[in-house]
Amino acid sequence: MYKIIKNVKSLAVESAITNIQEQSMEEGNNAITPDKFDVNKTEGTPFLILWNDRPAGMAFLEPSHYTGDPQTAVRACRYHILKKYRHNQLGFVLLPELMKEAQRQGYKVMWWSLEPENVALNNAYQGKRKTIQSKKLWNNTYEEEFWKNIIYDKRMKFMVDSKAPHYLQNVYWVDLTNHDFVWQPTKGMVYNEEV
Repeated sequence: MYKIIKNVKSLAVESAITNIQEQSMEEGNNAITPDKFDVNKTEGTPFLILWNDRPAGMAFLEPSHYTGDPQTAVRACRYHILKKYRHNQLGFVLLPELMKEAQRQGYKVMWWSLEPENVALNNAYQGKRKTIQSKKLWNNTYEEEFWKNIIYDKRMKFMVDSKAPHYLQNVYWVDLTNHDFVWQPTKGMVYNEEV
């Protein structure tokens, strides 16, 4: 079964994060390379997820300096589940835990971005696709509240790098206030004039 670890300030857990970084690079993911992410130096809250006591994936809650509102918004990023564990849907197990922790830390918004070409995940977050588990691995079903709270914000796209302004990602976020908060990032986004 799975286990989520939020406190990663031990050598064993730090080495598990390093292991995931190395394996993710072998899988072609460059989002959590050591030059971009250091569990001891990068500002934010790391999460590790284990499957049968083996490192299976990680995610990170990072104050949102990208959008100019790090006291209001937190970005869920460095989100990677190793390929051999993806059939267990551990990323979907981790998502509500990230939301709970972001809310506990006092953020009003938790957001993440996704490449438009990643059709399967985009469809899941937009409620267009529901994965069927062959056997029950976790308790979160697609009928649970957290899925309904995900906002696919068509008003904007995230500009990953200002040196490559054509590289834009879909934006998803969750209002953690429960008071119909309207998120208005002041930077890092390209707004769609048609919406």
